[in-house]
Amino acid sequence: MSVLALSWLVVFMANDFPLLQSSWQVVALERWHPVIFSIWLLILSAYSVVGDLFESMLKRHAGVKDSSQLLPGHGGILDRIDAQLPVLPLAMLLVSAVAS
Repeated sequence: MSVLALSWLVVFMANDFPLLQSSWQVVALERWHPVIFSIWLLILSAYSVVGDLFESMLKRHAGVKDSSQLLPGHGGILDRIDAQLPVLPLAMLLVSAVAS
């Protein structure tokens, strides 16, 4: 839900901050209906939750607490990027669709 709120905040603040006018949120909203824009944001949020749950399931199945020793006590390095892994390809697809 915070992705939705922050993206709409960027859109609303774009008039006051010219740097935000070229953000993908503003450009996407110019091309898409607001409902479609919001649905895509919710889909991206859902993908991040799925990535987090999938990585947790893999660690439980393997019987390990940390996926690496790089960040001991924090679940490992995969816990830092597990939500971004499934979102990145979809986000890049959306950004490329907005840019074209």
